[in-house]
Amino acid sequence: MADATNVMLAGTNGLGKTMLACNHAHQALQGAIPGLFTFSATDMLGRADCAP
Repeated sequence: MADATNVMLAGTNGLGKTMLACNHAHQALQGAIPGLFTFSATDMLGRADCAP
């Protein structure tokens, strides 16, 4: 958490990626680190606050 780096989780169904992502985001938000949770890269790139 101290580095505030980006994280991308990939894998097959049923590995716990969503649970891990939710827990990671929750921990970051408790430390006042902003977070963004999307289900696809298209969703993320379509957000105005994420545009380059």
